[in-house]
Amino acid sequence: MSSDQSPLVDKEIKTTIFAVRTTIGQEKSVLQNIFNRLRVLNPFPDLKALMIAEELRGYVFIEAIHQRDVMITIAGLRHIKGKIVGSINLESISHVISPRKVTEILEEGDQVEIISGVFQNQRAQVIRMPKEGAREEVNLRLLNSDSAISIKIHGDFLKLVQKGEKHTEEYIIKDMSALEQPQTSIGENQGDDSESIISVSEGFAPKESGSEEDLFTFGEEPGDTSEVQEDLDIERKKKKKIETDDEDEEEDEWSKFTF
Repeated sequence: MSSDQSPLVDKEIKTTIFAVRTTIGQEKSVLQNIFNRLRVLNPFPDLKALMIAEELRGYVFIEAIHQRDVMITIAGLRHIKGKIVGSINLESISHVISPRKVTEILEEGDQVEIISGVFQNQRAQVIRMPKEGAREEVNLRLLNSDSAISIKIHGDFLKLVQKGEKHTEEYIIKDMSALEQPQTSIGENQGDDSESIISVSEGFAPKESGSEEDLFTFGEEPGDTSEVQEDLDIERKKKKKIETDDEDEEEDEWSKFTF
């Protein structure tokens, strides 16, 4: 052999991640069946890794060099659906391979399952999350317990089961007539009917004092009060007429007496 001959260099072997579609909820069963088959297959398929993830339900991921090795491994297995999806981008499942800490996902009100320790397999509700820089211990309240027991457990022993519901405030109009009375303001004592008060749009408020003509204002500029003015004029005429009628009746009564 001549000294000019270059030594052999090992080439980097490239692998591919294949996604095998399964029945949702049967991922663990398919993975176990693959393990059982690998014990008896000869020759042994050249597989590098197997993986399932709760965040990607309905798939089993197999890392291999050739697709035929994957096909030999899963041929005839139950709960396999569809064709093999190859060339999965590693970045698309990087969040599964390197998952975030549970404490970064959990929020107050979430339901979790304790996966280790004395309270294993019990469910609890998050009542307080640890502060930044503190130990990753979460305050929990055990569910389905006779008494309200609060415990503190490290986040590594918790699994998220259900996100807490977001509460929103709702305002219900109980009395539609309140819409026709914009002069009503929040906080004033309205008697027995005060529970039907609703909020008035900003800038629309009555003056605290003044004549009846100045009752309705909108911001700094007066609104259209022509209809209100007409109603007030009618009321004045009615009052004036009633007072005139009362005076006439009083004169008739005194006219009966002679002095």
